[in-house]
Amino acid sequence: EVAQPVLFAITVSMAKQWQALGMQPSAVLGNGFGEIAAAYIAGALSLPDAAKVVALRSRAVSAIDPVEDISRAAQVETWTEALREQLSGVQARTSDVAFISTVTGAALNTSILDGDYWSANLGQPAQFGHAV
Repeated sequence: EVAQPVLFAITVSMAKQWQALGMQPSAVLGNGFGEIAAAYIAGALSLPDAAKVVALRSRAVSAIDPVEDISRAAQVETWTEALREQLSGVQARTSDVAFISTVTGAALNTSILDGDYWSANLGQPAQFGHAV
């Protein structure tokens, strides 16, 4: 439950350092928790909302049994629904930075990065190959 939030903090810190040096992203792409960092760096999520998504997604991931069977599928479904409800207050914003989604495999309007989106990010296979 701690590793992913730490990786988020490191990723965001590194990106902010690059921005402080004058390098601004024209597009962002991340996988798993990296997609949350990408949304924050793009300006689509506030830091409090991004931290909330990371913390709750981390809790869900750590609670899901890693065994590949029908039981795991039911656990993922339960946690994605819980995550959707817990993130209902997340306020996504439209960004001028292109956001490439690993949920859809394509660029999308960041105003849809709400609880539904982040629960899909947890529950669906990543489309990273298409996103790249």
